[in-house]
Amino acid sequence: MTLEYGDTASNTSSQKVDSISNQSSMVNKIIFVFGSNLAGRHGKGSALYARQEHGAIYGQGVGLQGNAYAIPTKDEQLRILPLESIRPYVEEFVRFAIAHPDMTFNVTAIGCGLARPPNQTREERVRDIRSLFESTQFWVQDLDVTIHDFPNINLPIEFGGERKFPNDANGEESKN
Repeated sequence: MTLEYGDTASNTSSQKVDSISNQSSMVNKIIFVFGSNLAGRHGKGSALYARQEHGAIYGQGVGLQGNAYAIPTKDEQLRILPLESIRPYVEEFVRFAIAHPDMTFNVTAIGCGLARPPNQTREERVRDIRSLFESTQFWVQDLDVTIHDFPNINLPIEFGGERKFPNDANGEESKN
């Protein structure tokens, strides 16, 4: 199956679902996807859980590490990144997940807990981060698809997915 990131094409939903569903039998490795900082200091919230339970590597702020995948939502000085700075990391993650149908990616509500700006409500931040995932466009064999069409990417309910887990006092998910 040829997967390319970029332009969208016409939508034929029955073909789209059938084509993408063929990948699901290959899925076997579970990856915990969490919000990180560019310094890779996985010391709190979901990042700490990723380090303790899923092999996230202290000092590595981006990408696959152990059974975890880091998407930066803070910079090297632990300041919250603007949405447009988070966007390329979300797009990079989605391209990686599409290229690895043998892995299941359980995405946490990145950027909505410890990386939520103080002037934003959780609901506003969820809306903004969700839009980063949903605005990413894909091209799969002449079919227009969305993030929700890939069976190996499990988004949290807040982002339009089906994953539901309790959050701690900071809004961080810590159970896989």
